[in-house]
Amino acid sequence: MAPTTRVDSWLRRLPLLGVAVLLCLACYLLWRMSMVLYRIEESVVAVSADLQSVTRSASNIAQRVDELVQRTARLEEKAERAAGVDDLEAALDSLAEVRREKQDGPVTLPPQSEKEIKRLLACIRSSGLEFVSAGRVRSAYQFYLHLYAKYVYYKKTVGSAEDFIAKVATESIAGHPYHVMQKDGTRVELKTWLSEELKRAREPGPLDKEDGRVRAP
Repeated sequence: MAPTTRVDSWLRRLPLLGVAVLLCLACYLLWRMSMVLYRIEESVVAVSADLQSVTRSASNIAQRVDELVQRTARLEEKAERAAGVDDLEAALDSLAEVRREKQDGPVTLPPQSEKEIKRLLACIRSSGLEFVSAGRVRSAYQFYLHLYAKYVYYKKTVGSAEDFIAKVATESIAGHPYHVMQKDGTRVELKTWLSEELKRAREPGPLDKEDGRVRAP
């Protein structure tokens, strides 16, 4: 009877042993899962720190770009003052008058046409946009000087603002069309842009939105 009793005793203990083994396995699995979650948490913290670092770097870069843009604008203003744009215009006009008088005698442009052309040139100078000439991008100030010098040279062939746009402000001497780079990144032909400006300048109205003066009829 003793051996049978001992076997029965072990048989009764087998479920308890199975439960104990299962508990051990469950504890091991929980420990492994906790380790995996801990490593995932460490990775998330590291990635978050990297993102914060990248964000700070991007912010610093943006700030420096803004500073460079402001410095460039200040340098252009200083260059404009140093160059004496008004004096340069007067000198170019004087040279053009001397050249015309020596060749064909004085040529008189109607005062209204002269005023309109000067307004178009002023629009370029104060636009703050970029202009493309023969594949080269120029600032508003640089392109203004380029176009003004060209206008002075060809002035005797210009009889109106439309002539100025067609003969001076449409394309380069090599035949490359001039373009305006809009603030949204699109390109517009300079002749189209200036024609719109001329149309607005000729529209009768109360106050000019740009300078607050009454438009000439």
